[in-house]
Amino acid sequence: MKNIKQTIMFPFLAVGIFMVTAYATSSNVEYKTIPTAELEKKVEELSIKGELPFEMGLELIKRWQNEDERSK
Repeated sequence: MKNIKQTIMFPFLAVGIFMVTAYATSSNVEYKTIPTAELEKKVEELSIKGELPFEMGLELIKRWQNEDERSK
C-alpha cells in the first residue's frame, strides 16, 4: 500500500516542482532585462494593486544601490 501511495504521489510532486520552477524562472527573466525607468513604473503599478513580487522590488533596490555607488 505504501508503494502505491508513493507511485501515485510522485507524479503530482514532480509536476508541482516543475510548475513552481518554471513560474519563478519566467518571472525573473521578464523584469531583469527591462530598463530601470520601465521597471520603476511596473513596480509602482503592481505595488498599488498589492501584487508586487518580492524579487521584482529587490531587483529595483539593487539597481538603485548600483546607481548610487556609481555616482560617488
